[in-house]
Amino acid sequence: MDEGKSQSVAYDGFVTEKVEEKTQRQVIYSIAWFGIVISVAYASLFLLLSFHLLMLQTLFFAVTYVVVCLLSVRPRVSIRPLGVAFMVAALLHTSSLGLLFLPASTGMHLWGLVVPFFCLISIDRRELVWSILSSVLATGVLVFMEWGRESYVPPLQVDVADRVLPLIRAVTILGIVLFVTGIFWVYHRRLEVAQQALRRSYEQSEALLLNILPASIAERLKSHTGIIADDIHDASVLFCDLVGFTQLASSQSALQTVEMLNGVFVAFDEAIAARGLEKIKTIGDAYMVASGVPNRRADHAREIILLAEDFLQIVEQYNAERGCDLSLRIGVNCGPMTAGIIGKHKFAYDIWGDTVNVASRMESSGVPGRIQVTEIFVEATRGAFRFEPREDVVIKGVGQMTTYLYVGPD
Repeated sequence: MDEGKSQSVAYDGFVTEKVEEKTQRQVIYSIAWFGIVISVAYASLFLLLSFHLLMLQTLFFAVTYVVVCLLSVRPRVSIRPLGVAFMVAALLHTSSLGLLFLPASTGMHLWGLVVPFFCLISIDRRELVWSILSSVLATGVLVFMEWGRESYVPPLQVDVADRVLPLIRAVTILGIVLFVTGIFWVYHRRLEVAQQALRRSYEQSEALLLNILPASIAERLKSHTGIIADDIHDASVLFCDLVGFTQLASSQSALQTVEMLNGVFVAFDEAIAARGLEKIKTIGDAYMVASGVPNRRADHAREIILLAEDFLQIVEQYNAERGCDLSLRIGVNCGPMTAGIIGKHKFAYDIWGDTVNVASRMESSGVPGRIQVTEIFVEATRGAFRFEPREDVVIKGVGQMTTYLYVGPD
């Protein structure tokens, strides 16, 4: 069971990792796309101001961002090195603006502010060293430029007219605010979509688990690390079998056989859910139900005999609608039993014990279209129903015993 749970956790982790990777790819794409737009806009501005070398540098990084955009949408390209390379390119781009070309008075070096923020969402958390290194270097350049605002002269500094300085600085600050706001809005939206996808996946997993296990057992399984096994002191169990179904199945196609079984058993499932009982399993055309398992209930005998009646009516109605001649043989018993989960792969909730074995014999030795029960089950109904005895019925593994056929409510 521990192995089954570990496999489930591993699968959930794999799904989560894939959703996170998809979100990261979308965010990198968005940042790179915005970087292209802003770089082209600045390159146009530098061309108008005749800053040709700076224009070429900006266009070079614009092309770099185009490459990042193209690679980010390719699933075969690993997102981890791509995120690191992207942030290194952004660091070089933003740092070179102030260190090489433009004085601090233009405010262009402030673009380095985006690097620490975008490292958080562009670089994989497993590449923490690269994220810290890029953020520290970007912050160091910012501090250096601000500290030497009046004294530092970039080696390739371009001449910027005094009247243009306020405009460039204002445009830069506005661009940084809009850029960061826009990217984090995109990131928030992508994250919200990813969370919704994870929520849907979780709900589907929960629904699937509840289709396999009783709700209380499913909750115990998620928090329990050992074997799940319970001693059930008093409960009822029902076995039923479609009489002659094997011969009928051999004369029709696989699709017809499955459709027939599904038509009957889906109706059985709905009847069980309506009465709050527990389907244990199906074996071929046989069906097994428990009442008072895993949760104890005082009316377990009453509810399972009423369910048996429902089953007979379902088969009768199915025959009338489909023109079939199916017959159901039902056996019921009650008493103590053991319940628990077995298996590591495709695990299942099951019940065992003499009570279960005798219930199975009640079905196999029963009468088509009738419900056969044991004497102990008759006593458990406390006179609420009428039964007729069958004496000297030979039960495999038990011998001769008196059984009873259900007649109806008393």
